[in-house]
Amino acid sequence: MGVLGTQVSTRADIITRRTYSRPKDNGEFESWDDTCQRVIRHQAWLWERALTYKEYPEIPLHDISDDMKEWISLDETQTNELHELYNLMYQRKLCPVGRTLWLGGTEVSRRREASMFNCSH
Repeated sequence: MGVLGTQVSTRADIITRRTYSRPKDNGEFESWDDTCQRVIRHQAWLWERALTYKEYPEIPLHDISDDMKEWISLDETQTNELHELYNLMYQRKLCPVGRTLWLGGTEVSRRREASMFNCSH
């Protein structure tokens, strides 16, 4: 993904690290770029799953997974839209909700979709 430069305040950097950066396997925490890429992968997964369900409505939504032979991939226009979203996010010109920044792209967000909503219970 094309990275366009951005500079943030120390406070914004600390809040981002504290609140949204997830730990990586090596013990370090995600950079802002890592966080943005994780969220974009999550958005792509949601979109592809929705397209697959639209094409195959007889398959229950909770049974649709990215290892299915019927899985529908995004086309070039859709992929370009996600690249644009990434760039805007990376530049901090727009941002998804905090819950998506924290949980998007994790196994929890895929298995327990209610975890992505504040008012689910």
